[in-house]
Amino acid sequence: MIFKQELDDLATYILLLNTYATAGLWEDAAAIRKKMKLKSLLKEAICSWIQVKNMVQKFYLGDTSHPKAPEIYDELDQLTLGYVLNTEFVLRDVEEAQKEQYLHQHSEKIAVVFSLISTSSPKTIRI
Repeated sequence: MIFKQELDDLATYILLLNTYATAGLWEDAAAIRKKMKLKSLLKEAICSWIQVKNMVQKFYLGDTSHPKAPEIYDELDQLTLGYVLNTEFVLRDVEEAQKEQYLHQHSEKIAVVFSLISTSSPKTIRI
């Protein structure tokens, strides 16, 4: 019924993909991904932006391209030491360790840590 409404709308595919993934129907989700690829309906990679010292910085999941990446990840590891991740809502059919990595290296976390190591005094952080 969803496809009858908007056959070539990316949002339609994402809605169905997330519905299947949430229900654990990984084969159906994979079929939707395949259809999206055949139609060149590609989901844009999620990113987080932050402005620090009048410079906008953009981060992606697991981003290591930033010049301060080693410093960012060292601080992130320190801040999350002992934190138990809830992987229940990772909508990917991957091993538990990969789900934890996705959550640990989320673009918003990277952006927050970058702001913490890049500013000297407490400031409002907007991502």
